[in-house]
Amino acid sequence: MPILNVSRHIITDNKFDSKLNLKTIKTITILVSLTIFVVSLNYNAITLDFQGVKPVPSIEYFLMGSTAILGGGLLEWIMWLANPLSLLTIIYLWKDNRIARLTSIISMSLALIFSTWNEILGAESGSMGKIVSLEVGYYLWLTSIIVLTIGTNYYFLRLWQLEKLKIRCLTRCISHAKADGLACLMHEAVIRSWFLAIFALKISILVKTT
Repeated sequence: MPILNVSRHIITDNKFDSKLNLKTIKTITILVSLTIFVVSLNYNAITLDFQGVKPVPSIEYFLMGSTAILGGGLLEWIMWLANPLSLLTIIYLWKDNRIARLTSIISMSLALIFSTWNEILGAESGSMGKIVSLEVGYYLWLTSIIVLTIGTNYYFLRLWQLEKLKIRCLTRCISHAKADGLACLMHEAVIRSWFLAIFALKISILVKTT
């Protein structure tokens, strides 16, 4: 069936090209996000007023954030969870798991919420320090998460569009196959009817001659 074969060829080519594009989106999203994140660790995250005004390096919050809950910093620890959530997003994204959309959105939400804070835990004793200003490190960290979130959701949007296109093409192939099959059956029926007509004519001629 020529139409069916052509349709299958088109589906295969589109699917191959789309998968290449999707893989590129996925790879670029992860690489750009990780690069910006690594760069952010080399800058200060905030300027803190606690026993004197001083900048706090991003690397310090990244390394110490996981233990903030031990010093009573429950909210600080929750904010820090944006980091492992970003890591989970990358893992799920690489495996084409749609949970990546949820983890990326939660991570970005936590990162954005931090920008509204006026105070943060200054010591394990529970003393609070005033956030004087947000620095380059924070904005780069936030940017890396935003890039990851946008890239992840765009990737799964394109994946959904590809699956929808595949279903549409398969539906067309099936309809074409049915149409071609019906035409073949009709053609076969016509041939059989002609054969039966010729056979009946021969029988009638033999009967007359006898």
